[in-house]
Amino acid sequence: MANGLVTYRGHDLDRGDVIPSANHFEFFEDFFQQINEFPVAGAADSLAELQYPGVLISTAGTPATMTPAIAAAEVGGAIAFDTASDAIQGISVPRCVIDPDGGDWFLETRVKVTTVEGTGGFRFGLQEDVSVTDTMSQDVGAASEDQISMFYNAGSDTAGLLETLICKNTAQTVSGSAGVAGAQMESDVFARLGMEYNSATNRIYFYFNGKEVAAEAVTNVSDQLLHPFIAASHDAMGDIVVDYIYARGSR
Repeated sequence: MANGLVTYRGHDLDRGDVIPSANHFEFFEDFFQQINEFPVAGAADSLAELQYPGVLISTAGTPATMTPAIAAAEVGGAIAFDTASDAIQGISVPRCVIDPDGGDWFLETRVKVTTVEGTGGFRFGLQEDVSVTDTMSQDVGAASEDQISMFYNAGSDTAGLLETLICKNTAQTVSGSAGVAGAQMESDVFARLGMEYNSATNRIYFYFNGKEVAAEAVTNVSDQLLHPFIAASHDAMGDIVVDYIYARGSR
């Protein structure tokens, strides 16, 4: 940040040119807005949860399972959610809808995990189910949770070394527990995570700090509409801090 101007240097994240809005869309959330109390549906009038406009922070994607948004003290604006319990928690952006096999798209976030440790799990990408708990259940088998994600979990050989996953119904393409070289998350250090579908090559590319680290065929890409999410589990991880979420896609 210089002289009040924020510059993003993520892979292909050049917002200087206007994209044609008739057949493309662009979503950019930099988390500058005010966190407000939102009433919990079906609960007492006095029960409310701190939430950020346009995103849902929860365990299972419902108003009753909302968890608090935290204003993170980071240059350029940021939001956080904690992992104070062993329950899976995360951010979903259900109104930012991408057709994963319907044309070119690109997704990026800048995020950090306060404490990377071997018993926790972290995941970023596109999901069909608004419940991050259900999305993370794909870890334990063919749970029919469509997604495209970068993740690590307790089964990863190296704590914080990201793997990739593309899942449709019960079929999935996963890079494996050895992880992806060059995609190492570190404690309390921001990383830019990105993914991109190129219809010309019919492949999905994965990026870490602006560098391509993996590419996969779209054999098991979902035929459903997906939306961005970030999720984590295990109370020893501390806060998950999100600087921004950016998406660009075909209408």
